[in-house]
Amino acid sequence: SLKAAHAMEDDCEWLSTESDGSEMEIVEPPPAWKPVRRGAVSAEPFGMNNHYAAEYQPEVHPKTAEQEATISAALWSYPFFANVDGGCMQNIVSTMMLETFEAGDYIVEEGTFGRKGYIVLSGEAEIHVHGEYKRDMPIGRFFGEHTLLFGFKRQASVICDTQCQVASLRKEAFVMSVTMDQMAKRECRQEVVASIKTFESLDADQLSKVADAMQVKRYKAGDNIITQGDVGSSLFVMTAGKADASISTGGDDNLVHRQYIAGDVFGEVAFLKKSVRSATITVTSETAEVLCLKRSAFERMLGSLEKLSEEAYMKDPRLTIARFYEDGDERGPAGACRANTEPKGQVTKWFAVYRPTSKDAIMKMLSGRAVGKGLNVKGKSSKKNMLSGYVPFLQISDDAHKKMIEESPPDTRLTVFYQTETARDGALACLEPLTQADAGLQCAGDTTLQKDDSYPSVFGLRMHERVLREAYIMRPPLKQRIGWETGRASEPAFMDMNFHAVRERSDPRVVLFQFDKEEPMNPHGLLIAYAEKFIKPVVSDFDTFTIGSKGMSYEAVPKEQQDLAHLSLDRTQEILEKGTGKNWCGEWLAVMRRG
Repeated sequence: SLKAAHAMEDDCEWLSTESDGSEMEIVEPPPAWKPVRRGAVSAEPFGMNNHYAAEYQPEVHPKTAEQEATISAALWSYPFFANVDGGCMQNIVSTMMLETFEAGDYIVEEGTFGRKGYIVLSGEAEIHVHGEYKRDMPIGRFFGEHTLLFGFKRQASVICDTQCQVASLRKEAFVMSVTMDQMAKRECRQEVVASIKTFESLDADQLSKVADAMQVKRYKAGDNIITQGDVGSSLFVMTAGKADASISTGGDDNLVHRQYIAGDVFGEVAFLKKSVRSATITVTSETAEVLCLKRSAFERMLGSLEKLSEEAYMKDPRLTIARFYEDGDERGPAGACRANTEPKGQVTKWFAVYRPTSKDAIMKMLSGRAVGKGLNVKGKSSKKNMLSGYVPFLQISDDAHKKMIEESPPDTRLTVFYQTETARDGALACLEPLTQADAGLQCAGDTTLQKDDSYPSVFGLRMHERVLREAYIMRPPLKQRIGWETGRASEPAFMDMNFHAVRERSDPRVVLFQFDKEEPMNPHGLLIAYAEKFIKPVVSDFDTFTIGSKGMSYEAVPKEQQDLAHLSLDRTQEILEKGTGKNWCGEWLAVMRRG
């Protein structure tokens, strides 16, 4: 999980004026210090321990313009919020509730727990510690941050002298506003990094590290981001503003040869070769913001860029496809001919057209962390976040769709592989009660849980399908959680297809792999995997569109296959003529249901 809340504690060391950690910080003026932090999001847990829905919508509480200005000023002046940008701050302000306290009421009471921070907007209040008056509470000062974030006991009481109007900030609203804002920015950084050709061989984890290592730099009009002639080893991505690239031709002549705007990348040559800058990049807008990546930071995390590129090239599935369709003989392309055998018949030439899969899927295959899925896996791959490219076992996220899934056979078994023995033991303890007769699952045959240690680096658990279905689908809420969103709609038909894939015999055998290392019962972490020499999750693969050949003779296609091809074309024509504009997969599933 990504951590920021605990890091924020460092920013607040100045808060306490008492050795016992009291909240007397609420009356000390904040110093003019703004720490630079990057790559941090939240200490809130992910997986099953994260109970915030991905589609979280914060409550909005109306306020006057004056109230919003007072709250914003109070928050901006506090180091705790120093790195929150304008858009996120507006979200925080809008979620804060207005509360009224009468004279004698406690806004906060010493020794109690609470998950709110407060700002007094009007009225008079006093701070008391151990029942003794300490000082007045200033209007427009934020307090209660330790209890808000970490759940500590209140170390002081704030008591109203007169009626007070107070703005309160709930822990959930704060965490979600900051977390979702930072996650959106981080996702944007990762997308930018993934689009850079220099990094096309990196997998998702490596891209994530690169994105976190990039520093935000800001410039004003006229500033040089890069100066011609300097030796450089940094790469830049323009995220806001504009800049011109100019080349000095001698004397005072500078030739502007292009303009950079948001999303453009520059400095790649020096980043790769540590060479002299060939142009000067000057900011032309009022302000500009760039992401900067130093080569030293990159290599400290991932090693030599050249070596990574060479290794990735040799593993690239596109290279495998290209080599397969090299010149062959009457038996087919080179890949279909046995190695070290004499050619048979005349030389045949080949070409093929493939639909490329996602960059994340390619990177996972390049890294060896995943393998391409075969035709026996029909489930849809994730399009975003940590599961991007993988095929989640769970294809539904709407609890109403649970009842639409096919019934599991009474006697089928399947295997789930966990990444640690501790995770497997935890899952076993949770699943054991469901194997008993009183669980009401009406299982036939062997209902025991059996360990499978026949594959390296993973820990298998063989179980009845109905036990898995009950534990991972029927009982837990399936609403997608932050970080686990797949970008796919809930589709019971694809859930059925995944059940068929793990249920039926095939080569290689289809199993399940628990991606979540921390929570073995996380249904969103289950991935479709192949059991070959190793257990590896599958990713969306390349789809063959067309194969062409020259000099090759073919047998006639059997009549029944010709009829099937004609039927497929007829159904395709029907869908296109309807022109509903709906998702193609959904339309084709409807065709299949009609038979």
